[in-house]
Amino acid sequence: MTQSNTEGKARREPTVMVAGFQEVVSTRLRLQGRDDELTAGVLAAALAGVIWFVFLGWINGGRVGSLSQRLQSAFERLGHLIQLEANAGAAATASS
Repeated sequence: MTQSNTEGKARREPTVMVAGFQEVVSTRLRLQGRDDELTAGVLAAALAGVIWFVFLGWINGGRVGSLSQRLQSAFERLGHLIQLEANAGAAATASS
């Protein structure tokens, strides 16, 4: 496979992942309707983005260490960031 073919394939992978994750998220969370489709899509895109970012970093870093441990750390970091945002939003609302 040439470099341009590899790059083209790499750009498509997150899109394929999002489509698969969106279906799983919708089913798992029992989402229905247009608003829920948006919710499932946003969550699926976030999951795919984190996985793809960590995977490429692991590959480019010589596949050193555990991929699953890196993924776990990344999702823990994402959870922490979400909590920080929620706390900041609550604090802003309380001070208004």
